Amino acid sequence: MNDSLKRYAQIRGDDQVQSLQLEGKIAAQIKTVRQSLKLSQ
Repeated sequence: MNDSLKRYAQIRGDDQVQSLQLEGKIAAQIKTVRQSLKLSQ
């Protein structure tokens, strides 16, 4: 975890940071599949 995420976790809590990281991973997977199928948003 980088420094900014550590600071954010101190403010908002580890659960919030983990949730944001999971959302980011899902979004990246969707983007990859969408690009491989040559689909736009």
